Amino acid sequence: MNAGGYGKCAAGCVLDHYCGDGVVTDAEKCDDGVNDGLYGTCNPDCTPAVRCGDGKIQSEWGEQCDGGANCSTTCKFIGQCGDAVVHNPPEECDDGKNLGGYGKCAPQCLWGPRCGDGVIQSPQEQCDEGSGADANKGGYNKCDPQCQFGSYCGDGVVDSPVEVCDDGVNDDRYESCTPDCKGFGPSCGDGVVQPEWGEECDDPNDPNCAKCRLGAQCGDQVVEAGEDCDDGVNDGGYGECAPMCKFGPRCGDGVTQSQYGEQCDDGNNKGGYGKCAPGCVYGPYCGDGKVQKPYEECDDDNNVNGDGCSSACKKEQAVPK
Repeated sequence: MNAGGYGKCAAGCVLDHYCGDGVVTDAEKCDDGVNDGLYGTCNPDCTPAVRCGDGKIQSEWGEQCDGGANCSTTCKFIGQCGDAVVHNPPEECDDGKNLGGYGKCAPQCLWGPRCGDGVIQSPQEQCDEGSGADANKGGYNKCDPQCQFGSYCGDGVVDSPVEVCDDGVNDDRYESCTPDCKGFGPSCGDGVVQPEWGEECDDPNDPNCAKCRLGAQCGDQVVEAGEDCDDGVNDGGYGECAPMCKFGPRCGDGVTQSQYGEQCDDGNNKGGYGKCAPGCVYGPYCGDGKVQKPYEECDDDNNVNGDGCSSACKKEQAVPK
């Protein structure tokens, strides 16, 4: 009939309240939904398991007392480590458990590792200036209250007015910053010709000095009269620009570069029967195994005569073997 009731089926064919649903009913004294019988939880029959406050001292669970004026709410004697009250001195902390861990209270009611102990605890901390009056208060080149670096030279952010340059590297190389973030390294535009960095001039007011290179020339990344190409590097390579701003080997130069995968190269490579196609690959031709009308009568995928199809792809009388 599904009329419901404790531990019975209710309307909709679902169980009504039962031991284990996490709801304490009049028929139960305890139900946490797990009911595994561990300390401070509920038993499988929904009665309270052993716990602080049941009037029995459970020493195996660390209880020192259970009830009475001198017993704390954590079943520890009041006035000692573990009573969840900090007695300072000698205690630094007391959370009632004192199991330790970063930022938590450790055994003997002393602080475990934490921000402010003067020791850098990696990976949680980047810095730790200790517990002094001015420690971990943040500021330029100092540690903040979470033991993380504040702004500093090398963070890639220009902190004005202390810094004038900060690229995160600061190695004093070309177009970088000085290690102290207070100056710039050598760069185009600083008025000093740096030949070791490829500069030929350095005068932003000189129209013939573009990007610290003299006038139009091979290597300025601009294709000038007399140049085939200019990629600024011009070190050659297949399909790239070569020294003197001339084209390097490429499809279309009329030379078959088989080492680069070219099958042919007639300089035009427009395709057509018996000609080279775009991409420097063969177009249709006699010997490719496909009969190309009207150019061919046959095509046996070779250029051998006397086998019924000549090297010109014309039908012939096969020579008896």
